[in-house]
Amino acid sequence: MSKLHADRITLPIILLALLSLLLCGCEGGSERAGDRVTVSGKTIYKDMAVEEVSIHALRMEDGKWLEAGRTKSKYHGSFRLDLAPGRYKLEATGTLPGPMETLLTGALPQLEVPSGQDRLDQVVIELVPKSK
Repeated sequence: MSKLHADRITLPIILLALLSLLLCGCEGGSERAGDRVTVSGKTIYKDMAVEEVSIHALRMEDGKWLEAGRTKSKYHGSFRLDLAPGRYKLEATGTLPGPMETLLTGALPQLEVPSGQDRLDQVVIELVPKSK
């Protein structure tokens, strides 16, 4: 078998294996893909959507807040996180674009992600200028 022919067979097999892992939700955690809830919302500053805000979902485990997920807000400040049911806090940091970039921060100190639901929508993280 020629090397070119072997490469044509190997690449699709690798891609198929990666795709099956992605579709199965195999993330290395203990939760199954069906135990995840899509949390969606937006980041705002003075009623204005802010894009490119870093959002971290933290979950209490063994008395410590550990990161359970992260994302960045996109178009119109929208974001999406896939989380297991439980209690979280969301922390956000970003920059308001303009001639004098303003550092922004925000938090949602308590977020209950319910079990038995696929989605939790309209979560809003209000941002304020970061104190120095």
